[in-house]
Amino acid sequence: MDRDLNTTIVAGLPIVTASRQEFVKFIEDVCTGTNKPSSPFIVFEANGHGISMSILDKNFLFLLSQASAIVADGQSVVIGSKLFSPSTISERMAITDLITDIPTLSDKPLKHFLLGGADRIAADCGDILQKRHANFLLSGTHKGHFTAADSKRIISYINDNNPDVLWVGLGKPTEQQWVIENRHEIHAKVIITCGGCFNYVTGAYGRAPKWMQSLGLEWLFRLAEDPKKLFWRYMTTNPLALYAMVFFRRSRF
Repeated sequence: MDRDLNTTIVAGLPIVTASRQEFVKFIEDVCTGTNKPSSPFIVFEANGHGISMSILDKNFLFLLSQASAIVADGQSVVIGSKLFSPSTISERMAITDLITDIPTLSDKPLKHFLLGGADRIAADCGDILQKRHANFLLSGTHKGHFTAADSKRIISYINDNNPDVLWVGLGKPTEQQWVIENRHEIHAKVIITCGGCFNYVTGAYGRAPKWMQSLGLEWLFRLAEDPKKLFWRYMTTNPLALYAMVFFRRSRF
């Protein structure tokens, strides 16, 4: 975890307390400042699903410990900081919002590479963001379905396009595993894991109303949209995440 970012412990994980504006400024400084990191600055996200995985899977907990920063992707993490943590997280930093926050709130244009999704999802997402935001420069895209044998070729392709920010949307825990295994080969200044956020930008997935997001009920909106796929996930992950918030008040790293 980077020392320049304040954190608080939620569910045994050190979560960044900065506001979205402050965090975007930090990312901008990493990409354009004079003190650029020798290896990529890695951003992972914490939500109920990820917290429960960190309880059940020691390898996933290890992967989280390798991040430069962990941000509160879920509103439940923000609420948990208010109830069970020594300090409060300023606001939710959903990765789906962060991908538009960076070009909206930053003063300087940054180059982005999108890796993930099926077929043309990443390419369509990149086209949309580039048209909407003058500060979003698309350096390249690649679909997320690839074999381990293709990984080196894809990394070379990413490096050839020289992005400031690499977005990796391969789903948990694949995206975290891939980033940590390959971090020393990737030349991007910042790497952010982002799950299915490309699908939200393109409209393939819907976002919950703002009032549901603020109450930490976005999971309920998603459950209503796809109960067959998500029912057992949320019925098991939500209680585990709550358990972790109540009982893990110190870092588990």
